[in-house]
Amino acid sequence: MGSNLFLKQFIGIGLLVLSCGPAGLLYAENISISQSLELAQTRSLQEVQAALQETKAKAARDTANSQKWPRISAVGQYSTSDNIATQLPDDNQMLLKAEQNLLPFLSPDWVKAGQKEAEFKASQTEHVASRQDVELLVKQLYFAILRDEDAVEQTDKVAKEFQTLLNFLVPQFSVGHAPRFDMVKVKAALSDLARSRALTLAQLAGEKGELIQVIGLEITDDIDLAPVSILPELPVVANDGDLTDNPTLRALGQRGEAARIGLDADNFSRLPSLNATFRYGYTAPTWDNLSSSWDATVQLNLPLLDWGAISSQTDQDRADWQLSQNALENQRQQLQSQLKQVQATAQAYLEDEKRLEALLPETEQASHAALKQYRAGAMGIVETTDAVNLWLQTNLNERNAYYSYLTNLAQLERLTGDKCKVKYE
Repeated sequence: MGSNLFLKQFIGIGLLVLSCGPAGLLYAENISISQSLELAQTRSLQEVQAALQETKAKAARDTANSQKWPRISAVGQYSTSDNIATQLPDDNQMLLKAEQNLLPFLSPDWVKAGQKEAEFKASQTEHVASRQDVELLVKQLYFAILRDEDAVEQTDKVAKEFQTLLNFLVPQFSVGHAPRFDMVKVKAALSDLARSRALTLAQLAGEKGELIQVIGLEITDDIDLAPVSILPELPVVANDGDLTDNPTLRALGQRGEAARIGLDADNFSRLPSLNATFRYGYTAPTWDNLSSSWDATVQLNLPLLDWGAISSQTDQDRADWQLSQNALENQRQQLQSQLKQVQATAQAYLEDEKRLEALLPETEQASHAALKQYRAGAMGIVETTDAVNLWLQTNLNERNAYYSYLTNLAQLERLTGDKCKVKYE
């Protein structure tokens, strides 16, 4: 009886874990960069915020479109007084009323509906831009975490070398064969490595915490990332043509178009409006004498004096339109220069990584040889520690160039609006 109950509880817990979705399954295995991007697309706060902005713009568009069509309403009115002779024929009514603008294409409401449509399209493009911003942030954090983890690993290797050297010096120092400076030099080197390692781990903790928040994982433990072992080729990017798909530029252009349509709506506000009203139902001076009837009314409104209200609104909307045009051009110039810089920087990091990768075996051999020569008394402690530190610095520089190159590729993807896609795994 007890064993069956335990078995049922165990199965229930297992089903609960399986039903937790991707987040629950990622605790025990490495999270790849593609999985991180997939989680961020649905769980990041930036993505949720952009989706809400798009929903809000869609509702505003639908509200503006509803103003195009006839407004139908049910009207009920009851009125009484002590003198029935003063009652009007329609003081009591129960009817349906329809209202419509007979000049819809000259109505500001129709033009503003087009403005809201343009704003909705801009919000959709801004949603795409926000999604790509989140993807860029995920990639930047992912590569930074891998870089710092590699730095900690390499620091531990060098610290192990120094510790081995220190273990060799301790018995020598105890009998007076090793100078005091040699001991201090090695201990100082170990202290520097410990400090660097601690600072790197602190930075690593912050990066992992931020990545966990961005991809929406509800965990407090450490997170393991799958390594990136492929070094993609540098894509050829045209400085002008490849910015056409940049969602930030497209959204600014759409916002400018919406501002222009709003300016047109102000001009239509000066035109006359022709409104029609049709009513059908029951009306009478008293509620007891209701009888069916209908009536139609056509009303012409011609604005004559608005005390400058339309002109002031037109000036504001014209300024908004001009500001949007200037913002679009300014952003285009900034992105063009940024595209050139990122591409040149990526090329520099790629070349640097290849040079350092070829240099790594030599620095490692030189480090090991220096330790052997020091033990044999053929090399001083300064040259020995310099050789070991050179090996460490070369490794750190190579890893930094490697992941900086990948980060530049991610920036190229964002600048071109994912026109150049990079495969990282």
